[in-house]
Amino acid sequence: TTFPNVFLRTRTRTRTNHHSLKITSIMIIDNNLTSKFNLYLRDVLRRSRRTCQEYDKDLRYFIEWSKIASTPLPIDEVTTPIVCAYVAAMTSRGLSAATIKRRVSCLRSFYSWLSLHQSREIAPAQRILTPKITSRLVVPANENAVREYLYKTPATDAQLQVKFTVAMMYACGLRLSEVLALRGSDFDFPRRLVHIIGKGNKERFCLYDASFEPLIMHFVGGSTDPLFDNPNEATFRWAIIHAVRHDGRGIHPHQIRHLYACRCLENGMPLKTLSLLLGHSSVKTTERYLNIDRRLLAGSVSLYAPTL
Repeated sequence: TTFPNVFLRTRTRTRTNHHSLKITSIMIIDNNLTSKFNLYLRDVLRRSRRTCQEYDKDLRYFIEWSKIASTPLPIDEVTTPIVCAYVAAMTSRGLSAATIKRRVSCLRSFYSWLSLHQSREIAPAQRILTPKITSRLVVPANENAVREYLYKTPATDAQLQVKFTVAMMYACGLRLSEVLALRGSDFDFPRRLVHIIGKGNKERFCLYDASFEPLIMHFVGGSTDPLFDNPNEATFRWAIIHAVRHDGRGIHPHQIRHLYACRCLENGMPLKTLSLLLGHSSVKTTERYLNIDRRLLAGSVSLYAPTL
């Protein structure tokens, strides 16, 4: 792939401020710099572990992209036209709008952090326009397939972790990462409450129906420790896709969360309440479920739409 001829090639330059922070060239970026940026994401911006991992990869991608250029430029002197060329390069490679948006967001966060340490404004990505993400209809999981898996799968040691994960996503609409972060101390069994730490370390409480209690209590027991020992999210994702199937195709874990949202709306739950239970930062994010709740739409049309 041909990239724009942007001048971002190596020249090492070290600058130290009152925080003793090293600034090196784009191509030879100090690992200490990326480590401190990750700590900023985790501890100050309170980004999730997955976001920190993705931003780390995105920053390194930008550094690798810069290696094709031919003129020296330190990382703290990157300009807006250079970031524009970077976006153009990603677009020409056919990367999705969501990926481009996330990588530009990574640069905004990185340079915002760098500005704090350099005591001067460095914002080459602040006014960059990214491609608009096309809104797609969400597809919920097939409810019969999920229920059949939960009813028929034996609660053996080999399957219990996956079965518990599917049950919590179906019972509370949790994200996979939220289930894997659960501790035994997060459960209030008398009130059937679960304490959740979601995206950006935002906390909320969810409730589950009494029908899920035997499986949950069997898995959690009396433990107060983390329920999963250093879990790999990708491994669990593929385990669920392999285990829960409909018409010969695996069901993605997030579709189970969509199923929970659709059922809550069908049963009359207010949109604001559902938004809080799902951990959405805005009700607008929750509104997309209205487009797939066909029975709710049909009921609204029969009530309010004009007739002959």
